[in-house]
Amino acid sequence: MKDYIQVLKCLNDNPTLSIINRNSSVSSIAFKELFDLGYVDGIDISGDSSDGDFEFMSPKITLTGRQFLAKLSTHKI
Repeated sequence: MKDYIQVLKCLNDNPTLSIINRNSSVSSIAFKELFDLGYVDGIDISGDSSDGDFEFMSPKITLTGRQFLAKLSTHKI
């Protein structure tokens, strides 16, 4: 859960972030899972990601992601 919260907080605090990948300060795997659930958005430029090497341009937190982050923050998870 910690990785997901870090991703959401990072995107919320850094709206001009240009890329999420394996070199990012947050987990690209957690970003991909949040992306699949609709909590974040971005342009998937991963290509063959069978090795778990995900890369997204223009990563953004969605309204649903902001609501989820707010809910987590109030519950102190």
